[in-house]
Amino acid sequence: EVSFAAPEALRSLADGVFYFGLRSMHLSMVRRSAMDISLRGQVELAEVSGSETFIHIRNAQIDWIVQQEGVHQYALGQQVEFYFNPAQLYAFRADGSLQHSPLRLAA
Repeated sequence: EVSFAAPEALRSLADGVFYFGLRSMHLSMVRRSAMDISLRGQVELAEVSGSETFIHIRNAQIDWIVQQEGVHQYALGQQVEFYFNPAQLYAFRADGSLQHSPLRLAA
């Protein structure tokens, strides 16, 4: 379970049950902003693909994939900290309909 204050854009959602998602490129192994939420997990796979590394991380019952620029080495089972900015969350209704898509953040 992850708890944090909802970003302004998500506060306008109607009452109901939602599922939230993030793109792997919006997860990071380093803190990128003061808004970032920190999570910890265990590396299940570090997959180098060209000039990027896809780090598969297990956090409680949730599997995450962090898309990180560059070639990085992580040991299987290694405990790591990773981050996401809640402003990058997508919100879906239980039927799969998209209810919120984040604005592109300036780089």
